[in-house]
Amino acid sequence: MKIKKFISIVFLSIFMILPTSAMAASYAYNFEFRNYLQSNLYDLYPSIITNYKITMTNNSSASGTGTSAIYYVDLYRANSLGVGVYMGVQQFDRNGTVTKSWIISDKKGGRWGFTMRKNDDGQYVKGFGQIKD
Repeated sequence: MKIKKFISIVFLSIFMILPTSAMAASYAYNFEFRNYLQSNLYDLYPSIITNYKITMTNNSSASGTGTSAIYYVDLYRANSLGVGVYMGVQQFDRNGTVTKSWIISDKKGGRWGFTMRKNDDGQYVKGFGQIKD
């Protein structure tokens, strides 16, 4: 009986001292837009492990030269009513792969969405990307 108790205590002790880590969430998406695009909502919980950042990588290509070589991504967190609270903007190149991050100063997670926007110059931007905490 004492051996069973000893083994139980050893296993419990080992389990308690093992390092724990949070699993980061990551979502892939495709996009194509001429002027404006609204994303789906994604569950993201930035933490100390990621320095309270939400990171986005986009690989995009434009259908022509257009009037500008960039587009913008606005990040929003949905509040309890589902209304987007603006968290900031990042600039992306229309052609190529770019990674940008937003530091979340209030350190809160939740449901996140973004908009992609650019001048309506008749050119389309399409590609694929990933958003993660």
